[in-house]
Amino acid sequence: MASTSYDRNGVGARGGAFDNAQPGFPAYNRRIANPGPLGLYAFAVTTFIWSLFAVHTRRVYESELGLAMSLAVGGLVQLLAGMWAFPTGNTFAATMFSIYGAFYLSLGIIYWPGSGLIDSYLASHDLNRAMGIYLTGWFVLTTLMFFAAFRASITLVLLFFSMMMGFMLGMIGEYLASYRIMKASAAFGFITTFLAFWLGSSGLFTREHHFFQLPVGHQLRNRNTDTVV
Repeated sequence: MASTSYDRNGVGARGGAFDNAQPGFPAYNRRIANPGPLGLYAFAVTTFIWSLFAVHTRRVYESELGLAMSLAVGGLVQLLAGMWAFPTGNTFAATMFSIYGAFYLSLGIIYWPGSGLIDSYLASHDLNRAMGIYLTGWFVLTTLMFFAAFRASITLVLLFFSMMMGFMLGMIGEYLASYRIMKASAAFGFITTFLAFWLGSSGLFTREHHFFQLPVGHQLRNRNTDTVV
């Protein structure tokens, strides 16, 4: 695991500021602003809107606005947050935001009428099975991210568990063409949204800039060296 040391003035070993502004992730030495809240908020609000459309909130059956959110917010903004996380040395955050930004970009392309992807499956009636295969890949990836999050924070582990369950139920729902299972998947989407908003807010509501700090669960630290292990 990565580690960060710092002097008495809070300056990192490589001259950057000691970063503990995002308690949901391990602490890292950085020179730029923390991209964590931006990436988490972009992911959370896009997941929230897609989940609302999935359960046909207010009897809205068309999800074109979800497409716009996927391309602009969940896709582009989250991908940018992932790129900005690389200079901080936070490999986990960079991987998380980049890959799930790509997920929302790909989802937007799938449902974009101009791509023709949905129409290409209508004649063969293979759309549900194809989407099941698509979600299977994301379920496997999210399972790996779930295990990789164990040394970060409890809230982050719960976030990936909720995402993993959402992808699993979405995968099963597509294979069986079951709307009820898809609604169960959307329910985990709402849980994921809450956890992502909580983690994102924990990076903004800090003791340095606010009156309180949101708890996210304990990180494992070496008490003698103040190093994340």
